[in-house]
This record gives sequence, C-alpha cells and structure tokens, in this order.
Amino acid sequence: MEKMNNTRTRFFIILLIISFIFPILGLLLTSFFYFFAKGKKTAIITSILFGVLIAFFAYNFIPDSKFDLVRHQALVNSYSEVHDVDSFVSVYKSSGMELIPQLYSFVISRIGDVNLLQFFPVAIGYSALFYILVDYKNKIKLKNYKFIPVFILVLFGQSTLYYFSGLYNYTAINLFALAFYLDYFKTKKFSPCILYVSTFFIHTSMVLPIGLLMLYKLCNSKSIKRPVVFGILGVCVLLLLLLFGGVGEYLIPNIINPLRKMFLSYAGNNERFSRFYRGFGLVVDLIKIGLILMNCWLLRKDKNNSSAKKFVLFLSIVVVALLPISIVVIRFASLALFLSIPMLMDLINDDKRRHQYVLMVYVLVAILFTGYNIRSIYQYGYKNFIINKITLTLPELLEEGNK
Repeated sequence: MEKMNNTRTRFFIILLIISFIFPILGLLLTSFFYFFAKGKKTAIITSILFGVLIAFFAYNFIPDSKFDLVRHQALVNSYSEVHDVDSFVSVYKSSGMELIPQLYSFVISRIGDVNLLQFFPVAIGYSALFYILVDYKNKIKLKNYKFIPVFILVLFGQSTLYYFSGLYNYTAINLFALAFYLDYFKTKKFSPCILYVSTFFIHTSMVLPIGLLMLYKLCNSKSIKRPVVFGILGVCVLLLLLLFGGVGEYLIPNIINPLRKMFLSYAGNNERFSRFYRGFGLVVDLIKIGLILMNCWLLRKDKNNSSAKKFVLFLSIVVVALLPISIVVIRFASLALFLSIPMLMDLINDDKRRHQYVLMVYVLVAILFTGYNIRSIYQYGYKNFIINKITLTLPELLEEGNK
C-alpha cells in the first residue's frame, strides 16, 4: 500500500510539473485521469489540479472596461500604494467590498502580480465543483459515457467569462455548493457551517441562499410546530410587501425607500448584463431551472436525499419568482443547478428507457451551454487570447501577463 501511495504521489508531481510547463498538455492529461479517478485522495488531487489548470486561462484574461475585473484590479493597485494603517483603512472604507476580497486584494498587492487576483478564486471555485462531480460519480459508480454530459453541463452552467471577471460571487456560489454537498451527501465529520458563513464574507449576495437555507432548515425542524412555520413565512411575505409591494413607501418611507433604491440599483438596473441577458442568457437560465424541475418530478418517488431535493426545488421556485431581476437570476440559477448535481446523476444511473431519454436531453443541453460560452467569449473579443496564446508555455504566459 505504501509503495502504491508513493508511486501515485510521484505520478501527480510529474503531472503537476508538466501542467505548469505546458498547460494545454497538462489539461488534456488531467482530463483523462480525472474521468478515471478512483479513491478519495485521487479525486481530490485531480479536482484541484483541474481547477488550477483552468485558472491558468483566467490568469491571462485581460478585461476591458465592461468587466468587474477592472474594478477588482483597481483595488489591488490602490492597496499597492498603502504604506501605513491610516491609508489602509481609507482604501478599505472607500472600496465598499466585502472583508475577504479586501484582505485578498491587499495580499495580492504585496505580491505585486495583479493577474494572480483572478487565478486563485477561479482555481478554488472550479476545484470545488470538480470535487462534487467526481466524488458523487464514484459514490454511485456512474459510467463515464453518462458522466461526461453532466460534467460539461455543469462546467459551462455558469459563464466562464463572467466568472473570470466577477470572481468573488461565482467563487462564493461554488463554495456554497460544496458546503451543501458536504452537508447533505457526505458523512458529517465536520459541520459545513463555517463554509456557509465564509461565502457571505466573500460576497454579500449569498445572504439570499444562506437565508433561504436557514429558513428551510428551521421550517423542516421537527421541534418547530406548524403555526410557527406559518408565522415565519408570514413575516417573510410581509417584508417582501413592505420592500416591493408599495406598502412600505407609505408606512415607513424613510427606511424602505433607501433600501429599495439600493437593491434595485444593484439587481435591476445593471446595463452590462441586461442587454445580453434579455436574449440567449435568459434562455440558458430558464433551461437550468427546467432541468431541475424535470429532475424533481421524475425523482418525486425516490426517497433518497429527499431533504436536499426539496431545498433545491424551493430555491428554484424563488429564482423563477425573481426572473425580472436579471443579475440575481444569472447567479442563482447556476447555484440551483450546482446544488442539483447529485440529482442529475441519480436520474441517469440506471437503464430505464425514459432515463436514457433524459441522458439525451443532457447531451443536447451540454452542447447548448458550450455554445453559449463560446458565443460570449467570441462576442467580447477573448478569441485573440485563445488563438494567439493557448499554445504558450507557463513561463511565456507569466511574461505576457507582466507586460
């Protein structure tokens, strides 16, 4: 056993070296070993390596003024000029960003390579997703020809380009999905509460899924009586009426109007997203929700992981209710999809005829999502990076990024 572990360790060190020197070759080799990964350690290592390799592409992503990454890099540049506590506090207060991104930006500013800003969040986020996928695949012993469409569907279930730019929200979403997976599908050697809470400090928009999950757990608790559940739901409805139903504008305008204005300025009036979202983006998000609803219906008699499935259905219904708020739906439709990864696999892990039709649906949706990502990449000029720089070795990528 010890000899086998040493051999495996040496093999992955060699694969890591190859990946650092030739990222494309490393990506191909890692893809092969990822799909045939057996055992917990192998699954973890290949997932991390896969995430790191995708982060190489994020490292070399040079955004234009349309992308959030410009603002994130500007914060790093601001911190690079900080030399005392007072200037640090000044930058911290003026940026208005969450705690973890602020501290992370400060660390990157000390390193001196602004391109690393997008490298680590992308590596962490994708590694979390890849781990969920391969771990559950091994758990239920799903065959590779069924796994690959699910893998592609999840990989391109969120816009790669938006992830490279937005960073923190998408990383928080993927870590929330990992926490949810550990919470509901793994033996609980530790509580994922810390991971849940950390997502809020990465991006405050995670207050929505965290709040919904707390509400769901509370209402699902056997110690809570039914009248209390209805009371909690009633309070939530009242708050929504006060905030968006026009009631609060008359009762407590000094409190409600600023809150409503702040929320809508963030969620509803984002011009960068609205133009693209009204077309293909809306279709993609509706397809994500449609897949989840289809799975919930086909698995309605399956008692396995029923509590997790109910929350995914609950979150999906909330996302549908928020369809007019484009930026929220773009993000949380992907979260609902990632939370449903085990359901996606469970549904096709047998040879029932109707489930084979579902596999065909997965293949078609995977092709559609791939086209969606290629279209967005092509639309925003990222094709120059793919054509001109994809064959470069890592030292050349680093040299290009530092110019």
